[in-house]
Amino acid sequence: MRKTLGRALGLCGLLACAASLALAQSKPIPQLVKQGDKFTFMVDGKPFIMLGGQVGNFTGFPDRMESAWPAFKAMNLNTVEYPVYWNVIEPVEGKFDFSGFDQILRGLRGQGLRAVILWFGTWKNGAMDWAPNWVKADPKRFPRVLDSGGKPIRVLSPMSSANLEADKKAYSAMMTHLRQIDEADRTVIMVQVENEPG
Repeated sequence: MRKTLGRALGLCGLLACAASLALAQSKPIPQLVKQGDKFTFMVDGKPFIMLGGQVGNFTGFPDRMESAWPAFKAMNLNTVEYPVYWNVIEPVEGKFDFSGFDQILRGLRGQGLRAVILWFGTWKNGAMDWAPNWVKADPKRFPRVLDSGGKPIRVLSPMSSANLEADKKAYSAMMTHLRQIDEADRTVIMVQVENEPG
């Protein structure tokens, strides 16, 4: 009896995983499709006209996004563009916190909205304001751009492999996590890799 029950539960679990995988694979990845001279943005395999709104630079937090749901609905939006902050998802080097990220995505999904993510990583408006404090605190490891007088300014150098690798690691972690939690729903339909490098 126990073996039969165990097999049945195992089979149910396997079927649930297979169904989940099939569902995830049933929704195609959003893409631009070119036919002749015309480009069409496809979401869920159908043409998609984005009726989008962008939140403010300091609004990509769960409580602020939730308070904006009524405004999104009043504007009849189907897509919201919002920032994801490097310093929030990786406050300590190598330790990622996606709790707020997940909460926002669940909220958008619950409202029937799609999302475009703005990655506030190495740059936002050309400055390093959203880089984590552990990056800002170590200018030797993470060098800055120098002004005409040779003094560092609040811009991470694009010539530094350490800057690139740290940002790339965080961005890759975010995208890997996004795939894990959003592959079946495809709430996120676009990502801007860096915001206004300047």
